[in-house]
Amino acid sequence: MSIDPNTFPILEQASGVYRASITDEAGALLPGSTLATLTLTLYVIGAGGTITYINSRDHQDVFNTNGVQVFDALQTDTFLDGSTVTYNLKWIVAPEDTTLVSDQLKVERHIALFEWTWGVGKKGKHEVVLGVKNLNEVA
Repeated sequence: MSIDPNTFPILEQASGVYRASITDEAGALLPGSTLATLTLTLYVIGAGGTITYINSRDHQDVFNTNGVQVFDALQTDTFLDGSTVTYNLKWIVAPEDTTLVSDQLKVERHIALFEWTWGVGKKGKHEVVLGVKNLNEVA
């Protein structure tokens, strides 16, 4: 079985806002105040399996720092089209997070892995793929 992680489309060297919910193993919301740690690893897997870390985000502390905010309660944002999204993790994606490693692809996959701990020995993970569109490909 293949795993299809979330994909967040974004232009190269652009900023954006990614929203998600931090949950326990049963899927219940974890308030930010219950977390002990929250880190972000942002990387590209290149040819031959080589890993390149993006914007120095290799297990970087992002617990209410480095562009990430965690809330105790669900937040709701409403967009111009009337759609809404609820979340308790908000990441302000920086242009440095969407800088291309290679200009050979139309879309480069930047894998963002959030990892958190809470309680005694409890751990959680959330992965999202930034689909970074190469603007050199635009004619």
